[in-house]
Amino acid sequence: MKHFDPEAFTAQSEQSFSQMYPALAALGKHRPQALKDYERILREARRFRREYIEPHALEVERAVMRDPTYVAEGAIRAASEYGFFSTMIPRAFGGGGLSFGAMIIALEELGAGCLGISNLLGVHGLALATVSATGDLAAMEKVSRLLTSGERAGRPHLLSTAITEPSAGTDVEDADFLRVARLVSEATPVRGGYRLNGRKVFISNGSIAHTHVVILPTDKKKPVETTFAFLVETTTPGFRVGRVERKMGQKACPAAELIFEDCFVPESARLNSKPLPGRAIELVLGATRGGVGAWGTAAARGAFERALVHAKTQRLDGRFLIDHQWVQIKLADMQRNVMLARASYVDAMLSNELFGLSRLAARNGMNEIQRLLPQRVLDSAAVKKVMTSRRAREGFQAAIDELADWEVDTASAHGSAAKVSCTDLGMVNCHLALEVFGAAGLRHDSGIEKIYRDAKLLQIYEGTNQLNRIELYKRGVNRGATGLDLTPRPGTPVEHEVQP
Repeated sequence: MKHFDPEAFTAQSEQSFSQMYPALAALGKHRPQALKDYERILREARRFRREYIEPHALEVERAVMRDPTYVAEGAIRAASEYGFFSTMIPRAFGGGGLSFGAMIIALEELGAGCLGISNLLGVHGLALATVSATGDLAAMEKVSRLLTSGERAGRPHLLSTAITEPSAGTDVEDADFLRVARLVSEATPVRGGYRLNGRKVFISNGSIAHTHVVILPTDKKKPVETTFAFLVETTTPGFRVGRVERKMGQKACPAAELIFEDCFVPESARLNSKPLPGRAIELVLGATRGGVGAWGTAAARGAFERALVHAKTQRLDGRFLIDHQWVQIKLADMQRNVMLARASYVDAMLSNELFGLSRLAARNGMNEIQRLLPQRVLDSAAVKKVMTSRRAREGFQAAIDELADWEVDTASAHGSAAKVSCTDLGMVNCHLALEVFGAAGLRHDSGIEKIYRDAKLLQIYEGTNQLNRIELYKRGVNRGATGLDLTPRPGTPVEHEVQP
């Protein structure tokens, strides 16, 4: 039997940008520069996928199966050469200056080749978004320079975001749940800074990151009012990496336990003076959940593309599979699911650019100004002083505060809707692909069983799909809702009882 052929696979998956993103192509008539950016990042991601992901994805998977501490260094170095780690960093901070939306397009393309490698390269985006949402531009400049200088030197400086705790995962991502979360970690104020104690678990890239954005309360009894983001370097005394997980899927991106034992960080390690829960974290997740939606679309697409190649090359009862009507119907449903998923995350992406975190980055025409200025001017001490000044920080914070509640809710609702819809559709397509492949889909070299395992994690991280449904209810159905338990208590009057 002929198994998965990367060359045949790529020949079937080369749709043009306009074919894949007709809505963005239409909008590009009014924003030609944005359209050029989107098309360019798609070309680069497609080339990287062909040259580095498809030839090595299964090899990396098998290496991690043997040793969970194995790191796909080749993919990291190659991504650094492509500039993927700094793509969405502002040009004033030495980066590529592309929008968060452009990076999301790249994540779909890379993820259709391997979700694990795409997550390995893209997870630092959550850290950048978190730092950005604090409004601490000095910290953003510091982190950005670490990334860009490491990239230029061929030694990528990786980031992680440490949120999840042993007994508080989804709880930490929602202010209502956070009030009752069973937290074990805390940043105790001491003279000159903070002393960190506790554990964070399942942290993507935690074992290989150089800098960690750690989310901790300064008072566990008042987590909503006292939770901040802290920058912690891997070399900080009192910090160490614990267990590296043996994961079911997305094996190329390691998940690790981070342990803090009397880990002292200076006052400057805390980002900004405002707590993170509330508007700041909503802006972050409104953006990044759309990115997980792109990965869900990638899972749906990767499964579809492989099923299509299989159907065109394998025979049943003397005919190619694709000539059987039942296969045609399944392939049509898979393509439909890809199109629906992509439309959902593109809506989330545009909602973020209109109303969310990306809008703040582009306020007052900053993106256009940065495009016009030479890089040597942007790298000058004068520009750096202006960008990291107290006035600039206060201006960015004011812009966050000035966003209308409906704007933040809209970006958050679209992000949660995309996260749920796309990741669920990714799993649906994995089921359908296995039905097309039959027993051959269970072979590792088919790539289908790998996508199936990889896709499942998408329904869990960045807030479980259950939490995102609650977020969609609060932000999109009943704006301003804060009640968590909607079950009537005994004795509660019921106005209308539904009859069967």
